[in-house]
Amino acid sequence: MLVAATAPPSTNGDAAFVQVANAGANTITFYGVDANGDVAPVGTLGGAKTGLNAPQRVFPLTGVRLYVVNRGSDAITAYPYGRAGDAAPMATIAGRKTLLDRPTSIQLDRDARIWVSNGGSDAIDAFASDANGDVAPLYHIAGSKTRLDRPVSFHISFRTGQIYVSNRGSNAIAIFASGSDGNVAPTGWIAGPKTGLKAPAQLEQDTQGHLWVANPGAHDVLEFANDANGDVAPIAVLTIPAAGFAPYGIAFDLHDELIVSDPVAQALYRFAPNSHGSTRPVAVVRGKRTGLADPRQLGIPQPIATAIPT
Repeated sequence: MLVAATAPPSTNGDAAFVQVANAGANTITFYGVDANGDVAPVGTLGGAKTGLNAPQRVFPLTGVRLYVVNRGSDAITAYPYGRAGDAAPMATIAGRKTLLDRPTSIQLDRDARIWVSNGGSDAIDAFASDANGDVAPLYHIAGSKTRLDRPVSFHISFRTGQIYVSNRGSNAIAIFASGSDGNVAPTGWIAGPKTGLKAPAQLEQDTQGHLWVANPGAHDVLEFANDANGDVAPIAVLTIPAAGFAPYGIAFDLHDELIVSDPVAQALYRFAPNSHGSTRPVAVVRGKRTGLADPRQLGIPQPIATAIPT
């Protein structure tokens, strides 16, 4: 029996790892959250058998499966949890019925449905927990009312079930109610000059429920209040003193330390909790040994919770 959850990372040792989708090498690399310097990953999933093709995000489910969305092959692949090396997927969602079109991000909801954003069709799709093969989605959020425009990433709130979507095309974050389906209007819309949003990428919530957004177009990471809506300023902005910071993926570890991927610098940065302003990271993973290659969105193992069928 499989299990799934959308709660914050658990307190077990597995959550002490960050997993990175490397679009440039067709790999998923694993690092301890305390990694620093030019260090080799503790594990690498990659090779011809894996089917990885321009992976954009990894979503690891503690002790169960590791899900990857592949932009290059319009596919979702799933692997046994913790598997490294050249391992074949145990499930692959791909084909005409799936409606997958240059997928960009992936996450499971509280009922273990598999949600995916599609940059090619401006859509958000959800599949059954046991989906495999050329299968139709259960939910398909698409159409003019949605205002989706080149969605890059999304986050499903573990508190409310709301879906937050970053839209590169409109420099906006769309907010949809839990269980949204069809051509539906967002219930919230964060956009405008005060927001500072510019080509927003991965979104995540911290333990306070604040929404954090990687914002590569402005070389910073933005923090918004729980109830942010409209043309509102972020409550905090994080950047680094060095020029050229291009944050794309973000994740929080057990201690609310923020981990950021930078595909331009081929690096991972780790920041102390509550870091704001122009701040030096407490650790930087970068160099030839790291295996980082166009690192995109990040994943930290999620805990076991709700049982779902195999």
